[in-house]
Amino acid sequence: MRNHSYNAEHIIALFFNRNGYSRVPNKIRLKTEDRQKYKIGYEIRFILHNDNELNMIQRALKALNIKYGKPFSKHNTTVQPVYGKDSYLRIMELIKKNK
Repeated sequence: MRNHSYNAEHIIALFFNRNGYSRVPNKIRLKTEDRQKYKIGYEIRFILHNDNELNMIQRALKALNIKYGKPFSKHNTTVQPVYGKDSYLRIMELIKKNK
């Protein structure tokens, strides 16, 4: 029997290391700018080339009980966002573990 948790972790690390990126809040901007204008929270974006890759990353995230946002198109690719500090920290830990 295959270890689905390991496979999901590996898929997340693979797609993030290929061309994913993360955003974290800028604490200075949070203190100085209006909350209506500066809304950036913790976010990870997986950049995907086709629907098969989108399905793979969504299955991996779901297998690890990580909630994800609605995918969107950007520059002929699909972006799968993941929002929230807890999800951000968990995914970053998986990426470190799977280097």
